[in-house]
Amino acid sequence: MSTLPRIFLLWTIVALPRAHAETLDVAPDGSATYDTVGAALAVAQAGDVISLAAGTYSAATNGEVYPLTLTAGQTLQGVGMGATVLDGAYESGLLEITWTEGDPATVRDLTLTRGEAPLDSDADVLYLWQAEATVERVQLQSN
Repeated sequence: MSTLPRIFLLWTIVALPRAHAETLDVAPDGSATYDTVGAALAVAQAGDVISLAAGTYSAATNGEVYPLTLTAGQTLQGVGMGATVLDGAYESGLLEITWTEGDPATVRDLTLTRGEAPLDSDADVLYLWQAEATVERVQLQSN
């Protein structure tokens, strides 16, 4: 093989986008890579799993800012209903899932509580904006 085809082959391999699927760990006590769900979502891409440790995620406990926005192909996963809690303290909606092309977003194994819908919406805790989502083992409380 001559040098030119080798250089082209190497350039092609380097230029190809890598398959992206990471787990972004979040803990409200600061013991994980991210302290807030919002910080993890700010860097998350399609295919990523935002893995939430047990605890309550709120403005009072870890400085969480709501609403959180999940996009296509992302997964927001707690450790179980009642064990992982997103708490809006009745100050805003909690979770928005927005439309983008790709796989549905997934939300599982957590509790959404005390959301407050914006004036132009009836969605206190979960708002789907022209989006598809898989929701598994999610408890809605005090909404």
